[in-house]
This record gives sequence, structure tokens and C-alpha cells, in this order.
Amino acid sequence: MKPLLTKYKIKVTKTDIKRGKPGVPCACPISLAISRATGMKRVYVSDPSIPLHNYRYFGNKPEQIEDFIEKFDEGDKVRPFSFELELSEVW
Repeated sequence: MKPLLTKYKIKVTKTDIKRGKPGVPCACPISLAISRATGMKRVYVSDPSIPLHNYRYFGNKPEQIEDFIEKFDEGDKVRPFSFELELSEVW
């Protein structure tokens, strides 16, 4: 596992989109991108947080994440994008 930082620049790539599974919080493109950036295996994109193995990001997710998830889960075409993720330890 990579050393844990508090802020990450997450890049959702075309490969993440192709490998992602609609409606599966642990296998969506955003989860795959976060897992790659942090080195953590268990990443779930849910509402209103993004839980990881030992860390959880709380607060409002960027609007672009919500829009992406909605479109991806409905089978609409989505494009690669980037966002910042800040992690905070909760346990």
C-alpha cells in the first residue's frame, strides 16, 4: 500500500470507465481510480461519503462526481475527469 496522504488528485480514466460496473459502489470507475491513487483495495463510492479501508472522506462530494455516477449508472456516455479527494481518519 502507498503511504497515505490527506489530499489526492484523482483521475478517472477511459480504462476506469471501461472496467467499471454500473450500480456497483466498489467497482465503479471512481472507486477504481481512488483505489489506484491510494493503493487501497476496498473503496466504495456511496452517499454521502467515500469509505476506504481505514479512512473515510466526509462532506459533500463534488457535484461532478454525483453527475458522473448518475449518468454512468443509467448507461449514459461519460468522459474521463479529475477531482480532489481529501481523506480524514475516523477510526
